[in-house]
Amino acid sequence: MTSIEAPVGPRSRRRVVVGVCVGALVLAASGAAAAVVALGQGPDARADSLEVDWLDLLPGDCYVPEQVESYPVPEESSTVEVVPCDEPHGAEVLLVDVLPDGPWPGEAENWKTAWSRCIPAFEDFAGVPYEEPNTALRAAPPTEQSWGDGDRMLACMIVPGYDVTGSMRGRGAELVAP
Repeated sequence: MTSIEAPVGPRSRRRVVVGVCVGALVLAASGAAAAVVALGQGPDARADSLEVDWLDLLPGDCYVPEQVESYPVPEESSTVEVVPCDEPHGAEVLLVDVLPDGPWPGEAENWKTAWSRCIPAFEDFAGVPYEEPNTALRAAPPTEQSWGDGDRMLACMIVPGYDVTGSMRGRGAELVAP
């Protein structure tokens, strides 16, 4: 039986060492990520109730809106009460995105962009198609004034109009009114 030996020069050894190191780092990172997700303490979950600046909301944050049927507007409310999703809450952030720089696109284009990002995010998150006006989806794009100040944050939230306990991920049937 013939065998072909791999080259054993310094360059080959370096590639092997680098490959092994990269593989070990990837394995360690995926193991740590799996443990974090399994424990429910990932970036999409906060451990305690706390006041969070509107611009610091993260996907997966569950919060208590000032009025359950509404959502924070940057000019009106700079903070929201973020709570663990296993506690009663009236809203959950499903997407935070940054819109591209440039001149103010105008009100209509701003909302068109917001909905073009929020609707697919809702469908992926909730597991059901978006059905206007029965779906509890809200979008909060920058306002003309905040755009002028450099704000490009778009947040998409599920606000069903009543308190829920637990994440709303995959619970689409509960989020679409009959």
